[in-house]
Amino acid sequence: MNISKTFNISNMNELKWDKTLEAEADKLAKSCKYKQHNDNYRVYIFGMYLQDPTRHLVDQGNFVEAVNLVNKLGFPFCNLVEMVVPKQEKIACFNAPHCNTHPNTKVNEICLLGP
Repeated sequence: MNISKTFNISNMNELKWDKTLEAEADKLAKSCKYKQHNDNYRVYIFGMYLQDPTRHLVDQGNFVEAVNLVNKLGFPFCNLVEMVVPKQEKIACFNAPHCNTHPNTKVNEICLLGP
């Protein structure tokens, strides 16, 4: 899926694999402590979530409200918003099926997206 075209976001950067985020991702994969965003990255969870509460907002182009919802919840969960943040430039991912801790989510992979 080409997210910038699908959601008409013209100022998105191409994501490049980042070794620093990769090292952080390796640590998080071992500990399963990926529960918070921080100043260096946002957490994106690939998996099967029963319902993405941001999807209808993103589909409608209401990105501000979708971001506010993600920030209000304050913890990473499967949602489309993290993939449509236009200023992210770096990415690193890790497999995490052993990190399933939420009853409504089946975590497959976790990515860190950074500015």
